[in-house]
Amino acid sequence: MIRRRIEALMLMLMLAVAVGGCDEETPEVDEEVEVQADDEAAEETAAAFNPATLLNNVMARLGGAMMVAGNNLVVEVLPRASGDVQGLVYDAEGNVVQGAKLTVVAKGSDGSEKTVDLEWDAVAEAYIGTARPEDDDTESDLLATGPLRVEVEVDGEAEVSGEAEVVAVAPTPIYGGDVLVAGDISAEYVALPSGDIQLVAYGPDGLLTDADLKVEVPDAEGEAHEIDLVWNADASAYLGSVEEGVTLDTGAITFSAERAGVLRRTRVARAPIRPPTHEGDVVVVGNMTVELVPQPDNKIRAYVIGKDGTAVEADADAQLSFAFGGAIDPIPAAWDANAGAYVAVIPPDIDVSANRMRVRVRRNGRTHRGAIACPAGRALGVGWRARIESGEGGAIPPGQARVVMAGPDIRARFRGNAVPGGRTAMANAMVEAPNAAVMVNVNGQAAAERLRGAAARARGAAVMVNVRAPMVNVQAPNVTVMTSGGGSAMSSAMASTRRRGGSAGASVMAGIMVGFGN
Repeated sequence: MIRRRIEALMLMLMLAVAVGGCDEETPEVDEEVEVQADDEAAEETAAAFNPATLLNNVMARLGGAMMVAGNNLVVEVLPRASGDVQGLVYDAEGNVVQGAKLTVVAKGSDGSEKTVDLEWDAVAEAYIGTARPEDDDTESDLLATGPLRVEVEVDGEAEVSGEAEVVAVAPTPIYGGDVLVAGDISAEYVALPSGDIQLVAYGPDGLLTDADLKVEVPDAEGEAHEIDLVWNADASAYLGSVEEGVTLDTGAITFSAERAGVLRRTRVARAPIRPPTHEGDVVVVGNMTVELVPQPDNKIRAYVIGKDGTAVEADADAQLSFAFGGAIDPIPAAWDANAGAYVAVIPPDIDVSANRMRVRVRRNGRTHRGAIACPAGRALGVGWRARIESGEGGAIPPGQARVVMAGPDIRARFRGNAVPGGRTAMANAMVEAPNAAVMVNVNGQAAAERLRGAAARARGAAVMVNVRAPMVNVQAPNVTVMTSGGGSAMSSAMASTRRRGGSAGASVMAGIMVGFGN
């Protein structure tokens, strides 16, 4: 092809020499040669373009779905059910392209097409847009899994587009975790500094239980650890853990899912993994975290930590609010200098046991959203249990198994028979919880007879065991125990399970609870 180009150029030169100073023009010849050269260049470009190679050259940063636009651009899109959309544009070498015009056309929850124009945000280092009108304060979901199209214009050049038949929409979180999208699979994951991972994944048909899932998570030294996640029916989630002694920290998290022979993969360049500093529940809100600590009189304190790890305190540009269910009016949180936190009052008529708490932080002109089901949080669940039991803000369904443990020195050990898939059939639970309270609620009125402890008293359908001795043997059947990932109306939560020979064991650290209902 190069030889043909050289021959064409030589022909043009010969023609120019031949016509010399003649007045006659030769547009037909020039036009023919130009068209031929353009055609050959197009053929060469088409032969060099390979979508798979282009995608392999680009590493995701937002935890979104990747698609090729034109023949030299890759677009990453992270659509959220809330209507918020993030995106990045990459060139063929994987470099982020700023200053582009990026539009996303996604499926709305009502079945219509939603067009979202994204603008570059220097703080977020991404293109950001929303399908939600500015005057819309509701918390209803606006986007749904379905076809998605991107349109890109760079440096005033002709607009190029890319599309995918099905792109998942990141769900509203339940556990206060972060969300990501890999093709037609979406997930919420909670990564604890202790090394425990909980992940709930959704496919086009709903909750996934049969996929091969893996994550790579960073430790405090920046080293990546690959973890195979195992489906746990009791927890209704995939669970995994790094080896003993490893502490996780903020950094890149890679998620891969293989199902029906198809591998999907995405990556979050900087996922916040932060321990609670006030014994509360940490909720991921955009690139920030908010630690929620319930207080008496229906109050809640919120400690906001920014992207750089510093506290967001009295800031004229920072506004924090909460919403439950489909409530139109957000519940504002005001800065309290004495508490050193944002403080809100949750009205007693709000059912905190049935509705997710949606946390919104508006900063630098952008609204960032996160969410957690109150029963899914250790501190939230324990702190508001009296409110729920009294009938204010919800009621506990009778006859549902739950365990609550509070205190920094809790150790729980389990033994049982290992079964395929890494699940454990619990035979008994040895709980070491000095000066901590352990509550177990099991089916049947004779629940108290199945418990052994220093003291036990019935409370309706529940049984409370105040642990006085350094060790209590809880023999109630089918007891599920979790770490601070918590449980909710649709799942339990997490305990790290490790095989040991022919049996399986689990070791759970710090605040443990099972949600109020299943």
